[in-house]
Amino acid sequence: MKKISSGFAPIIVVLILGIIAVAAYLTLKPQTPNLYPSPTPIQTPDSTANLSRDEVLRDWKTYTNTKLDYSFKYPPFNSSVEDATNEVLIKFSLFENDPYLYSLFITYKFTVDLSKLSACNSDSKLQCLDTNYQRGKVEEIALGETKAKSFYVSDPQVPESTQRFAQISEPFEIELMTRILSGGIDPAFDQILSTLKFLEATPTTTSSPTPSS
Repeated sequence: MKKISSGFAPIIVVLILGIIAVAAYLTLKPQTPNLYPSPTPIQTPDSTANLSRDEVLRDWKTYTNTKLDYSFKYPPFNSSVEDATNEVLIKFSLFENDPYLYSLFITYKFTVDLSKLSACNSDSKLQCLDTNYQRGKVEEIALGETKAKSFYVSDPQVPESTQRFAQISEPFEIELMTRILSGGIDPAFDQILSTLKFLEATPTTTSSPTPSS
């Protein structure tokens, strides 16, 4: 049996020591944290599809006007309220981490006269693509013990957007308006309207009442 040359012995020893060192490094190497973890699911409009109305509205904020005795709920995300003498502006997002901020305008007189708007040439309640303002089909909706007229108006200044209105005549004039961007806020607007209620009977008036600021 041939003996291993003494010249190769140091090389073999170095190789063995190298293998041991690499194995020890891999075993003792601290675990690197995952810099790109799987995204955490967030609440989106689709995630509420199977929730009941009460579950959807449970965490919504409530706007209350104690001067006129009416209130309604609105989404709480990134929300703010600007309550002026004759109008209210509420801004909000539809869900957490929503990059868009929507606006809801409330005025105490009608800013749109339905009699002065040409109607669509179809039964569609959505936007009419025209160079002038046009309204869609007017629908009468029930809001508790009162009723409102709901309709859409095309906006030539913002072609990708449609204005959505709800006008209430009694117990006093109140108009709610928002812009429908690709339909995203439309269901939320319906939910907001469904929560609107008058806290006490308010006398009918032809003049614009003054809300609390």
